[in-house]
Amino acid sequence: MNHNPRANRHRPWLNTTVGVVWLICLAACQTETRIPPPTIAPVPDWGEFSPAHGKPSTTPATTDSLHPSVPSSSTTVPNPPLRIAPQQLKNSAEPGSDPSGSWRPASENTGRSAGVHPASPADAFTGNVATADIQGQRLRTERIFRRLLQTQPSADPALRLFVVPQAEPLLRCQPPNQVIVSVGLLRQCASDGQLAGILSLPLATLLQRSESQSAALDRPPPDLPIGPESSTYGELPPWRQAELVKTGHARREPLHPRHSDPVLLARQMVLRAGYSAQEFESGGVLAGRAGFRPN
Repeated sequence: MNHNPRANRHRPWLNTTVGVVWLICLAACQTETRIPPPTIAPVPDWGEFSPAHGKPSTTPATTDSLHPSVPSSSTTVPNPPLRIAPQQLKNSAEPGSDPSGSWRPASENTGRSAGVHPASPADAFTGNVATADIQGQRLRTERIFRRLLQTQPSADPALRLFVVPQAEPLLRCQPPNQVIVSVGLLRQCASDGQLAGILSLPLATLLQRSESQSAALDRPPPDLPIGPESSTYGELPPWRQAELVKTGHARREPLHPRHSDPVLLARQMVLRAGYSAQEFESGGVLAGRAGFRPN
């Protein structure tokens, strides 16, 4: 067989061109043009619906208009709609929600769905007023309590006052250094003098107990023999006997002071603080109604 190079020199290019044309025709026959359907996207007011692209359309006739059916995997849908959790949709359906039906995050309604109702502004205002009133009563009582302590320089500086937030009248003294009073009793005091009369009774009781239990008075005075008193004969001069009497060295027994009345001490404290005896009496009546008995 004879081989003619001039006749076959253009055949490779011809074969390539025919192959390309055949592939283009085959691809044209197997390719189908698909137009994606319009996607319905919800608007904030949950009113009418508008397509994400293209011309406006009506609401699709589906069972759940808020959740359109998910297209098949073979269809490419641009701008897919945002899926909303069912618990987030309860905000617009519960009573007391926004009448416009606007959507809100589910975190704002967590307390309501759990049965915990937030306090109203009126309740919050009432709570703030009550807290401010208790704080004011505490500062007022502290000021008068310190004023009563200043009338007794020998008082124990460790004495403490405790104001308890209780509506019922309460007045107690807890040895060795605590005075307890309730806010309900403080509100019954019309003046600072009445409050001073109330606080003076338990304070005087604590002061009287601390003085009667002092160990320094239970020891006999020290023996200081000086001059002729150290000898075994004769009597002391009268002037020396007078000095020993004044210093307490004339007798060799312990000193037991007589227990003072806490009511008299309380009256003395109130009068020294600048209040009247009538206010002390009225304060004593309120203290008796609260169940306090000085002893």
